[in-house]
Amino acid sequence: QDPGPPATLSCLGTLRGRAAECRVLLGACGLLLVL
Repeated sequence: QDPGPPATLSCLGTLRGRAAECRVLLGACGLLLVL
């Protein structure tokens, strides 16, 4: 994990790659809040 733009771009790429997982987590959190 080197500091700098490359690390930032890599982090953004990871976030984009896990967008589906984030949506699932957000959905689960939403259900917990509703329940």
